[in-house]
Amino acid sequence: MNILLIGDVTGKAGIDMVAETLKVLRKEEPLDLIVANGENVAWNGRGFTESALEGLFDAGVDIITLGNHTWDQKEVIHRLESDERIVRPANFHDSTPGRGYVICAVGTRNVAILNLIGRVYMGLYACPFQTADRVLAEL
Repeated sequence: MNILLIGDVTGKAGIDMVAETLKVLRKEEPLDLIVANGENVAWNGRGFTESALEGLFDAGVDIITLGNHTWDQKEVIHRLESDERIVRPANFHDSTPGRGYVICAVGTRNVAILNLIGRVYMGLYACPFQTADRVLAEL
């Protein structure tokens, strides 16, 4: 199973780079699952927008993870609840919209994508290590 993890995609230039790179990679490698961090994919590099999310999905990204800039574009927060391909950090407060992990069917296997945010210089979030232990026990 080949899983590609893409770091922080920023703005339209980042989306375009992902799209072009995936065209080449798909010819060279069988990619079963593509996960990209999209918390800075909005036009201004902070948060995400409808068109930016669709740009990543159209480029071939399967799952988009978010981080500390999740709330920067308030008009698209509804996507956290409605789109199972978007994963916010699991160690955000339990009342936070969306999901902190998702289970994807990849061929004959299931793959769990767990998103966690660190706390150094980031804010007051639940401990990522305790959160990971809790989620892994649930899984």
